[in-house]
Amino acid sequence: MIPISAKVDVKDLCKTIDLNLEGLSVKESIVRLTQMIILYKKDEMKEKVIDDYKKNPFIHSIRHNIINASGQTVVTIPPLDITNIDSDEGLLDQHINQKIVEEGKIAGD
Repeated sequence: MIPISAKVDVKDLCKTIDLNLEGLSVKESIVRLTQMIILYKKDEMKEKVIDDYKKNPFIHSIRHNIINASGQTVVTIPPLDITNIDSDEGLLDQHINQKIVEEGKIAGD
């Protein structure tokens, strides 16, 4: 099996956060961060995960390895059983969390 990988460059995101927090106190920084981060509802993300599985069944039939900056596998997310999606709530939560990471945005990026 040949691994499929994708890299994400977060340098611009870090610059955006730095610029938005520059000169602020800790309290002001916390308030600003809460204004910048988009929060998702779990049910909405669950529906997106299910829709994504239906649209791209092949890509979701394989496990996903989450790799850190050193190239080490941090976690492996097995595929969901789309015919019984609620059978493993912990696994479903992993897929929902991964979807949030993939779609996550910070205002200003």
